[in-house]
Amino acid sequence: MTDTKQKREPSWIEVQEVVRKARSASIPGPSGVPYIVYKRCPQLLRHLWKCLRVIWRKGRIAKQWRYAEGVWIPKEENSINISQFRVTSLVSVEGKIFFSILSRRITEFLFKNNYIDTSVQKGGIPGVPGCLEHTGVITQLIREAREGKGDFTVLWLDLANAYGSIPHNLIVLALQQHGKYGSIESPGIQRWQQLAYRCEQAENGVQKNHWKWQRQGAWTKWDNVQQRKITWADIWKDFHRIRFLVQTVYDVLPSPANLHVWGKSETPSCPLCSGRGSLKHLLSSCPKSLGEGRYRWHHDQVLKAVAESIATAIKAIKGHHHKPKTIKFLRAGEKAHPQPRVKIGLLATATDWQLEVDLDKRLKIPTRITSTQLRPDMIIVSNSTKQLILLELTVSWEERMDEANERKRAKYQELVEECRRQGWQTRCEPLEVGCRGFAGRSLCKAFRLLGVTGEAKRKAIRSATEAAERATRWLWIKRAEPWAVAAGTQAGV
Repeated sequence: MTDTKQKREPSWIEVQEVVRKARSASIPGPSGVPYIVYKRCPQLLRHLWKCLRVIWRKGRIAKQWRYAEGVWIPKEENSINISQFRVTSLVSVEGKIFFSILSRRITEFLFKNNYIDTSVQKGGIPGVPGCLEHTGVITQLIREAREGKGDFTVLWLDLANAYGSIPHNLIVLALQQHGKYGSIESPGIQRWQQLAYRCEQAENGVQKNHWKWQRQGAWTKWDNVQQRKITWADIWKDFHRIRFLVQTVYDVLPSPANLHVWGKSETPSCPLCSGRGSLKHLLSSCPKSLGEGRYRWHHDQVLKAVAESIATAIKAIKGHHHKPKTIKFLRAGEKAHPQPRVKIGLLATATDWQLEVDLDKRLKIPTRITSTQLRPDMIIVSNSTKQLILLELTVSWEERMDEANERKRAKYQELVEECRRQGWQTRCEPLEVGCRGFAGRSLCKAFRLLGVTGEAKRKAIRSATEAAERATRWLWIKRAEPWAVAAGTQAGV
């Protein structure tokens, strides 16, 4: 392998991560040892790790790992013929752990060297729900064909022998051509060179034909954005909300720019200004919306949710400190019940925290600390310990979160240094929440820094993202109305 990091032996952390994410109920292969054994016996897993390191150094795969047990599973009821069954191969768990580590490293290598374009390639990409994205794209194409009364053909392919039909030597050749990933040789490698060239040409053709869908796959390049999980319960509970969320992520809402591309509108102009009415423009970049206060209102909806979560955490910390300390004695033979873990965070370092939020009134930093014209969104002050925490929230387009974080951090850097010179322990934490309802990692970091962890942290993040999502939906619904009228009918938000 060309990278020193990729050449090293499997680490203990890698082995633990693979085993932790594996399903405990997985059926074991020929070795007869399931994942649950290694999950519950860390010392045994450590011995396996040592064996994996030896195998890695010698470069020889254990013979047992090359064989699998086939289990025939019927595809339909009353299956009689062999064609009505499908085969599931059960491989030894030890081999799956080893190959999982190798697979992750290959994937990391391909991503690091930009060999995979996630706007085109979906299958086999970690964290990419390919089925959902493909379904959304196909649905959009069908809808456009129906509305435009055009012809559209969808071809579904189901390979009878998907694994067996793969030219494995071609995979070896591809790995060698893309960075010489290991010294792998195969006697039949020359046989697939011409086929490899044809596949490369076909892939380039697919990229050219699908360049226009890269906008729908732009979310795969979001950095420092927390993933959101959508469950079936969420879909059944509020289908229209989830539908709107998916449409905003894939940018398939009927914005003026999209309508113009689809041939449904003569101009792509924004209904409020002369700019191009893309979804990004409508939700985060329209100067008229900014001047009318639409984005400020959107920002304040999220700010309220974040402030309520922090206020709840401060109240819980104060209640914990006010509880009298007691010593509980145990009878002979009685087992002690595990005590809840003490929360570690900035809020646990004092009992007189005061939270102030820039909502109904103009927030000012107390003059006893320093004199400044800057107005952060939230300040948390402890007079007894002389601590000051500045929190600055930005509700931005998801692709601009990093830019917003750097801008806000630079804006308050001088203020932080001035407060420190006055003897106050000061921190400034910029927070980012995407206008489409995705939390930035900075928000998760801030909650963890304050000591909001576990279920309380998940609830706080969910509250902030749902507030952003609801406000975005309202801005979209009222995008063409005067804000004075729309702002008076916000009861449903």
